[in-house]
Amino acid sequence: MAEKEPTPEELEELLKKEARKDKLHQNYLKRKSNRKQKKYEEHTKAKKKAQIDRESTIHIGAVANALEYKSIQTERCNINRVIIKNNMLLEQAKEMLMLAKLELHSAQYAAYKIP
Repeated sequence: MAEKEPTPEELEELLKKEARKDKLHQNYLKRKSNRKQKKYEEHTKAKKKAQIDRESTIHIGAVANALEYKSIQTERCNINRVIIKNNMLLEQAKEMLMLAKLELHSAQYAAYKIP
């Protein structure tokens, strides 16, 4: 028995499947070769697992560090200053929230205490 020829619709469907398969393979190769992306994903997963909310500072480099040492402000160091300030504000807000929760619990305990 001879195989029957596929219809134009079937040919088009086969071509679409082949193109999709090729595109998926190319994306896989990009992801595999891009180790920085993998490191970044592992880093963010680790931060989420450890529940670290603070933002990481950026690397400033030797040149920017030398300029800062000479009291010349650089863009990267300014970004780091903003990040550090935001992290400090976040830490203060967390501490205030924790203190407020402790006060609430102590007030509730005092209300239930037998006179």
